[in-house]
Amino acid sequence: MEKLLIKQVSATDTTQEAAVICQQLLEQSGFFKNSKRLLLLSGGSCLDVAKFLLENLATEKLLSGTMISLGDERWVEVNSADSNQHQLEARGLITLIQDNGGEFIPFLGQETKPKEATSRLNHRLHQLIEEQTSIFLLAGMGEDGHTLGILPDPYAQRFSGLFSSTDLVVYYHLADQQVNPFRKRLTLSLSALPFIAQVVIFAVGDKKQSALEHLQKKDQNLNQLPALGLYLSPGELVVITDQNL
Repeated sequence: MEKLLIKQVSATDTTQEAAVICQQLLEQSGFFKNSKRLLLLSGGSCLDVAKFLLENLATEKLLSGTMISLGDERWVEVNSADSNQHQLEARGLITLIQDNGGEFIPFLGQETKPKEATSRLNHRLHQLIEEQTSIFLLAGMGEDGHTLGILPDPYAQRFSGLFSSTDLVVYYHLADQQVNPFRKRLTLSLSALPFIAQVVIFAVGDKKQSALEHLQKKDQNLNQLPALGLYLSPGELVVITDQNL
């Protein structure tokens, strides 16, 4: 399914409104009726949405039995303030998940080598898919069109070789042409998207307008606008934004 649904939010209460929309989508899809269910979260502003969402789910006793993980991570020390995992922890969300009967699956574990981390994560994801786990992804999108840990790359062949890998989670080091302070990344690959029942993109602010328009028109190549890869999910692609499209 390649249908795009726009959900408009106000410019003042974007994160709270987005959290309510996400919960509605989860409930409408029957997510919480599945004995196996996994909620994936992106970093950045999505973590602010996640805070409201997870707190609401905890209040309504919906975290129990729910697995929660990330869609991407920076390859840094486990306790680094730059990691998405640390930012979740700093918001009290990992404790909230565990105290309410949920399970947090870390991208950054005890491994000292990224290959060991991707091996663990790929094994767990394949296992969950085989068990027919319902998977929901809350993703962000940068003004450059990146999503998860998948950044634009001027070289289409290099981009395709990495992100169309059969691995569901990949590690890579940014090329010289890619501008971003965090050079080492763990991320879901494009190959994981067909197994994700629904994807929601949270993208607010004037700087996201151009990328959102390209996403809507599908007038760029995948290596130029990686967020186009989110259409690979079989469900309706939902965009939560304060921009007029």
